[in-house]
Amino acid sequence: MRRLGRVALLVGGALTAGLVARSGLGSFAVATSWAAEPLNALLLSSLALFFGGIVALTLTSSGALVRVLSLSPLRWSGRISYGLYLYDPFAILAVSLVAQLVGLDEGSAFGRVVGATAHLMVVYAFALLSWRYIEEPLIRLKTRVAPELWRADVRVAGPVGVSVPNLDTGGVVV
Repeated sequence: MRRLGRVALLVGGALTAGLVARSGLGSFAVATSWAAEPLNALLLSSLALFFGGIVALTLTSSGALVRVLSLSPLRWSGRISYGLYLYDPFAILAVSLVAQLVGLDEGSAFGRVVGATAHLMVVYAFALLSWRYIEEPLIRLKTRVAPELWRADVRVAGPVGVSVPNLDTGGVVV
């Protein structure tokens, strides 16, 4: 598994880097631009290989990768990651509106750096506020409202059968 993880990481990383070098990073921002080139369809597969390799290496080792992924800021980002995902469009909108109000040229190199930094700060602020005042209280409420359903020590006595249709015979395999 560890060897496959390394291979997936290297192949996925090389394919992704090659596609980005070939088409330019900016071309992947607009779907019609990158979809017009058939070879770019490999991007999602190469990213899946790359991140699959990271997962495989993380699960099978205790080396540098695990230590990096265990850093406090990354664990904290993982805890609020749903908020980062959910509030990202609002952060983009807020930063763009403020940039227009103050007259920041988002096309210049300075404007892009300031915009990206502000976007990162705003999306983290939104996600942190959401975690603190919405998500965390709801998690606490869940454990109080239905404590019998919120048990970490629930065990399954044995194997659980799952019915799967058998397409060859038309029957069901259990």
